[in-house]
Amino acid sequence: MINPAQNTRFFLLPNKHKRKDKIPFDDILYLQGNINYTLIHLHNGKIKLSPRTLLYHIQHSLNDSFIRIHRAYIVNKKHIKDTEISDIKHVRHLFLKDGTQLSVSRRKRNNLNEL
Repeated sequence: MINPAQNTRFFLLPNKHKRKDKIPFDDILYLQGNINYTLIHLHNGKIKLSPRTLLYHIQHSLNDSFIRIHRAYIVNKKHIKDTEISDIKHVRHLFLKDGTQLSVSRRKRNNLNEL
């Protein structure tokens, strides 16, 4: 969703008070899918829990500033620091600016090579 006042994109997440928290896309490091819910890792070290699947967020919430690197991970492109390359010139691991290391699946490596 777009906030017209600031032209900022937000991720709307239901909370326990039956309201929705606004999380700016820039604050999200990556999303981690786990069966029927998603963990949203923020740059301040906090983790938010979404009662939705990772596929739901891909289809309804996220924009093109995010890239899927694994069936369990979607990463914010703005927080990518570096990649680790194997002997056969394919990306194996992705490093975020906060020091987090994530595995890149074999099938998603080409997406990162294009970046």
